[in-house]
Amino acid sequence: MPEKAPFRLFKRKKSRYFYARYLLPDGTYTAGRSTGETTKRKAESAAWEYVTRGKISAAAYSTIADMCDRRPDPESGELKSHFFDWDGEHTVSKRSAGKRISKQQCQRNNNLLDHHVIRSLGKVRLQDLDTATVRRFRNQLFTEGYAGATINQALGVLKQIIDAADEAQLIRHNIRIERAAVKNKARGILTQEEVQNLFREAWDITDPRPFAASMLAASAGFRLGEIQGLHISDIEPGRVTVRGVWSDSNGGYRLGTKNGQESRSVPIPESVYDALKKCIDLNPWGYRIDEYVFFSTYKPGRPCNDSVLTKPFYEALVRIGITERIRIQRNITFHSHRHFFNTLLLESRVPIEKIQRLTGHMSKSMTSHYYHIDGMEDVAEAQRRMFTIIGTAESA
Repeated sequence: MPEKAPFRLFKRKKSRYFYARYLLPDGTYTAGRSTGETTKRKAESAAWEYVTRGKISAAAYSTIADMCDRRPDPESGELKSHFFDWDGEHTVSKRSAGKRISKQQCQRNNNLLDHHVIRSLGKVRLQDLDTATVRRFRNQLFTEGYAGATINQALGVLKQIIDAADEAQLIRHNIRIERAAVKNKARGILTQEEVQNLFREAWDITDPRPFAASMLAASAGFRLGEIQGLHISDIEPGRVTVRGVWSDSNGGYRLGTKNGQESRSVPIPESVYDALKKCIDLNPWGYRIDEYVFFSTYKPGRPCNDSVLTKPFYEALVRIGITERIRIQRNITFHSHRHFFNTLLLESRVPIEKIQRLTGHMSKSMTSHYYHIDGMEDVAEAQRRMFTIIGTAESA
């Protein structure tokens, strides 16, 4: 059998340019790539240069993970994608072209890469990526219980990876991406029994931050960014005051709450204060009122990454029988703690205006959005159960 040529030139209808299909190690050829040349001689030169630069080898062996600029996180040690970094080549190119994109979008896209694309497709070679593979990826997320909106966000991120790889001439097939149907999925919530079991489970006592963060969220309804933004000066016996929010994607700490309030104070039981005090006492950067309660272990003057607080929470859920698949199907996230707190107060017949002040909600309709039915009981019983939950947590 005669040896195959390293490339084949051809012209497309109504095109002035020559295209080339390049020979891959498995004996097949890539999809056609423009040489950028209008004469055959120059097109051959361009194709030979492409071959001799070794790009075919890269096309044969590069994976999706290789495209994502993954590096170890300095705090957790986990590999994190940096493809969508604000100052990275991909995003700078979009910004310079006038495309609208925020730092928050960049952070969210990197998270989608890690949580969905890399997890499912990271080892797939770019030359093997095709429409069927993308469809299986979409269907996998659907069967795992993810909402249509989340699936489409993951597909949108994957498309940007595919476009970048295609521009680098690393894609062999023409790929179609079919979106998922979108249905609004209600936020999940833990039952009171599940919360009791959750805080009875053994957490890592060498690091009090994840346990204290979950206790604070469940007993006081704080958002994750509000918890990360807490300074030592915000903590006092019987009360926590939220004065700002931390967001990596929005430049760090910002004064004021999510809904524009300057601050809000929320009462906390003694056991929650004790858990927060443990975090303060173990701060490696010393006791300073401007230091963060949920400190970073590798850099002073900033809080820990959100995964430091959320990952142990998800691991604790598994220990009480809520596996990752069940958690996804029920749509339980760290934010579910806030829903639990709001529901508990509503079932306790706490006036809705007071709940709004405690949770930072701006309207009755928003508070109703957070309401979940988990049995009805009188105020005293609800309060007793709440303090039992926190009291049990203290001894974990």
